[in-house]
Amino acid sequence: MAQVLGVSVTDLQIASVVMEVSTGNVLARNVVDLADDSPESVFDAISQLVETAPFEVESITVACARRSMQVALHNTITGGTAGAPDWYARTTITDTPFAFANVAAAQSDQRGVVVVIDLAENAIPFNELSIAAVDTESASVVGAVQLPAGGEREPVTEPTGAATVAAAFDLLPTTDAGRRGVLVVGPGASLAGVGPALEYETQLPVQIADEPTFSAAHGAALHGRNRGTGAGARNRWLILGAAAAAAAVLAAIVVAVVLLSGGDDAPTPAVVSETVSAPTTTSSTPSSTSRPPSTTTTTTEAPVEQVPETAEQAPPPRDTVTVTQPPRTITRTTTPPSTTTTTTTTTSTTTTSPKPPVGESLAP
Repeated sequence: MAQVLGVSVTDLQIASVVMEVSTGNVLARNVVDLADDSPESVFDAISQLVETAPFEVESITVACARRSMQVALHNTITGGTAGAPDWYARTTITDTPFAFANVAAAQSDQRGVVVVIDLAENAIPFNELSIAAVDTESASVVGAVQLPAGGEREPVTEPTGAATVAAAFDLLPTTDAGRRGVLVVGPGASLAGVGPALEYETQLPVQIADEPTFSAAHGAALHGRNRGTGAGARNRWLILGAAAAAAAVLAAIVVAVVLLSGGDDAPTPAVVSETVSAPTTTSSTPSSTSRPPSTTTTTTEAPVEQVPETAEQAPPPRDTVTVTQPPRTITRTTTPPSTTTTTTTTTSTTTTSPKPPVGESLAP
């Protein structure tokens, strides 16, 4: 049996899934909490995952929420260092919206365009690429919103936090068919009140993904399964044995949107790039879960096969638009007053949502 390894990297957390190619079943899964989010720490954790995975994996797909992390990992994998591990040649580095597209195609109850939001344990969206519109029919990315790191944001269970997310949704490209719903992923997806709060603010049906902590890693594994490839493995995971949903084909080009959240950080373009990977070779290597000074949780599920790819540098942003939202100040009695400021400058067309327009959208 052939297996593939899917890995997601978001802030200080790395989740991973081993999937069986022929069935799409998840054989093992693991989560690692990092002490810091430096590329060195992340790469070390991924290396340990690969070297200690409980199954032989044919391919490894890593989905990053941060563009800078994606580029750093890609450069390391494709650097041509003498004596580099053979699993480098079987590794693909991509970004989380592509993983979202795959997992939404497999799990969403809605057919058509849905918005995927990735929440941390505190129900606050992860930094950078944590919100994306995807098409569940084609498993393709329609657009993405980038949340700059450093600004203060409220949990989506708070009215102001949910309203900020709804404003971000307004910046995403729209289609004639409109949006069908929202799929919530990430460790914070299962918190009480997340679904109702988002449903009220977005006026869309909200679905919580299965095993949401591993959703992005699951999508990365599906991405690898749909492309096909080959590798080897071992222990330290919790072997499960549950069936996971099948996947769909992933498309490449998307529109990028910028959302400026609270804080003084300058906005950065949300570039959803095509998958970049190291030159493909059919060798085997185990994938494992190791946690740099932190905590690890593990579980298991199934593999997929991948197709060889050639190395390519991460493409430059296609379209960058700066959107500005009016500043908003929120005062809460339970915690010190928090302020969420969203600034944007548009060079694109304006998109309106069911609620009063909060942002502007851009199309590619």
